Amino acid sequence: MSDPKSVITEHGIIEEMIVPSAFSPVDISKDKQWNKYREYKVLGSTARICYEQTDQSLSADDSAEMAKLFDEDISEKTGRTLNLYGEAEPDDGAVYTALCQSFVFGGFLVRDGSCLDMDSSTWELRKIGTGSAAKTMLVGRLKFFSSNGSLSRREAFLIMPKPAGESGCGYIWLEGTAQEIKSHLDDFLQAVAAAKFRELIVLQK
Repeated sequence: MSDPKSVITEHGIIEEMIVPSAFSPVDISKDKQWNKYREYKVLGSTARICYEQTDQSLSADDSAEMAKLFDEDISEKTGRTLNLYGEAEPDDGAVYTALCQSFVFGGFLVRDGSCLDMDSSTWELRKIGTGSAAKTMLVGRLKFFSSNGSLSRREAFLIMPKPAGESGCGYIWLEGTAQEIKSHLDDFLQAVAAAKFRELIVLQK
């Protein structure tokens, strides 16, 4: 992560984040800058680090369920997978509605008309960072269907650093093929661990 090319400051939930040096900022035209979208791409690769946010307002009950996840005392080494369909304990079904409302499903997460492959995607709580600086964050390991209904080679490793709430939320993700994500994941996690985030109290449009 030496010699970073980009530092994101005061952008949505991001107070400050240093983008890994392999990623260069992409010039996004103004007509595509919805949801405060930002993108950083590796030259000659489909690997990208992206940010967007939603102003979808969660109910007080859904906000409370989401906040409970981030307050859990989880293992720094293992974290835990969410059980959204009541298939195991603890049952996380109460947060399923909140999770479904926490993302922009007309945004860049589902670029080019793709949609989430919910059966193959997983959600988990994990510690990002080490020692006393480690913070609990919500992680999605996402797979997609292409617009024609076929399985896509594109995957995403998504992080929600702060719980979604009544003012919406922001999220950041690393996307690309499985191999591209594997190649850049450690640098991405280090960047997120070192970043400063804030809750989305007043949405900036």
